[in-house]
Amino acid sequence: MYGGVYLWRDRDAYERFVASDLWASVVTDDSLSELESRDFAVMAELTKVTQPGLTVIETES
Repeated sequence: MYGGVYLWRDRDAYERFVASDLWASVVTDDSLSELESRDFAVMAELTKVTQPGLTVIETES
């Protein structure tokens, strides 16, 4: 089993990616199985403490 974490500039960037032809070709590739994508909220204050090198940009949803 493999996994990855990807950071997106904002929710719109994430939604454009999962709606893209690239993502569609990945999820329909027969050489991959049990592929899924999940999104998670960012805990801004905790991120500032644990990942001080990241800049959390908060936007309205």
